Amino acid sequence: MKILTLIITLFFVNNAFAAPIPGAGSKNKPTLGVYQSPQGFQIASAGTDWIQTKPPKNTRYIATMFRSPNVKNKMRATLTVRVDKLAKAMPIDQYVKRWTKEYPKFGFDVKGSKKFTMNGEKGVVVDLINPAKKRQLRQVIFMKDNRAVLMTCRDHISTFKSSLAECNKMIKTFAWKELNSTKTSKKN
Repeated sequence: MKILTLIITLFFVNNAFAAPIPGAGSKNKPTLGVYQSPQGFQIASAGTDWIQTKPPKNTRYIATMFRSPNVKNKMRATLTVRVDKLAKAMPIDQYVKRWTKEYPKFGFDVKGSKKFTMNGEKGVVVDLINPAKKRQLRQVIFMKDNRAVLMTCRDHISTFKSSLAECNKMIKTFAWKELNSTKTSKKN
């Protein structure tokens, strides 16, 4: 009986130090939130305390979003992940040029854009500012085949720099993954 009591006690003590939620550390703080998109990419909130949330119901383009736990200047910084499925593949420059023509309609001034390579993937970063609403944005765009992924970091102008550091941690985890339909068609 003493052995059975010891085993049960050890079981409960051992589980008391286990993570309460899969993927969470023992301090009740998520250590890794990975979004696996059915459109063939993934992004993670690793190294941040940002929380993945459901996208707004009024848009079908936002795949997921991450929010800062802090509210500053009556705003909560966000990183939205948008997916555009295009009728046909196009060069990333052409895609970005199309969007940069649209930004002024929404009150945004384009501060600049730049091509870059991250983890072997070519992308474009576009910096925007809306002086009337005191918002600043950075969009990071990747394209593959006929899919474009736009990650938009958004915050108040005065706190954008610190939010951007957190957004960049997540953006750096972006990676294309093979789609199941692609795997199937390659096997046939």
